[in-house]
Amino acid sequence: MMSLSQMALKTNYMMEQMRLDALNNTMKKWKGALMHYYTQGYDNGESTKLYNELIKFGANPEKLFDIDFDIRESVEAYRNSL
Repeated sequence: MMSLSQMALKTNYMMEQMRLDALNNTMKKWKGALMHYYTQGYDNGESTKLYNELIKFGANPEKLFDIDFDIRESVEAYRNSL
């Protein structure tokens, strides 16, 4: 039988796993929205909405900026190679 402290630890672990899953899922959507924005020129605010969700989930804004910059550079490099 689990003690109360063990149940609390397990609950905290499960909640952290759910937060990380939501963060990873939102990150994938955000990267897709950024790619769409930089290739098509519009996204109806989807990337901004997803960015704000990532910040709420505790993502590092500096890391998000780096990812944004990398995607932008890859799209520009592709366009320049055509």
